[in-house]
Amino acid sequence: MSWRQWGALRSGGFGKRLFLGIVIAVSFFFLQRSLINVADVYGYSLPLINALPAVLLLAIGSWYYHRHA
Repeated sequence: MSWRQWGALRSGGFGKRLFLGIVIAVSFFFLQRSLINVADVYGYSLPLINALPAVLLLAIGSWYYHRHA
């Protein structure tokens, strides 16, 4: 990973990156909780549904990394 990808530390973009990280984390939490509740109601496999948000986040992250690297 290059420093150019994230910018210099004093470029002023830290607040934007921090906000984006918090939004992603909160979205991940709510997506996982809602999928678990839906899976419980409809009788889907809970281990599979519990792993789905992590796999989705990993896929999006690796797609983004390969696109910008």
